[in-house]
Amino acid sequence: MKTIAITDLLNFLRYTDLRAVRKWCLEHNVLINKQGKSEFVFETNFKEVLELPFINKLKNKFGPEWESVYKLYKDGNIPALNILND
Repeated sequence: MKTIAITDLLNFLRYTDLRAVRKWCLEHNVLINKQGKSEFVFETNFKEVLELPFINKLKNKFGPEWESVYKLYKDGNIPALNILND
């Protein structure tokens, strides 16, 4: 599994303090793992929590087809997304 160092989460979350990152992870149930002096999270766990509001919006708007729309967004397929919105 891919991991993200907790210091890299500063950029993702646009925080300047590691304490704020740790608090965010705690509040959003993202497990911080420690190995020696390094701290990291699993990339899939972090992305799942970070993208959940967007996924819920897609579920509300597109119903059972939300997954295919999510893949279009992830792939950056703008023409296909424009067709869907029309």
